[in-house]
Amino acid sequence: MEIKQIRERLRRSLEMQVMWRNLIIVAVTTAVLLVIFAIGDEFDGFFWALAGFTTAVLIAPIAVFTAIRTYRIFRKPEAYIFCRTTPSQPHAGALRSTMYFTVLLEDPDDGSKFFVDTHSIFYSHGIVQPLMEDYINNPLTIAYNRETEMVVVIR
Repeated sequence: MEIKQIRERLRRSLEMQVMWRNLIIVAVTTAVLLVIFAIGDEFDGFFWALAGFTTAVLIAPIAVFTAIRTYRIFRKPEAYIFCRTTPSQPHAGALRSTMYFTVLLEDPDDGSKFFVDTHSIFYSHGIVQPLMEDYINNPLTIAYNRETEMVVVIR
């Protein structure tokens, strides 16, 4: 597979969709909150201090995380292998209601099998997608980078 095709598959991956969607949700929510705070305020120094603090606390960490993870995903795209697997071992993620899977992958070159953990992009319940119940015991494509050991859920 050409590097251009690999990059396109990574760009359209479930992993990238979830990361960038979460960043957009936080940015829009923060903007709405700042507009609500601005109503009735005269845009004095306190408002701008609050706006800067809110942005720094809410948006900046998620933006930095998203940028770093995106960089890591696209690093050395020629080393990715794509494997079909069935996720069946869910685990609780670090954040509330998040889940990740331990999956068994088979290297297409030498046939060796190994376990890897996905990132905590799945949710155990709620209305936010992707829900764990939609993916557990259903076939899934995983991209695994042999050099960087990055795991990317494609779909």
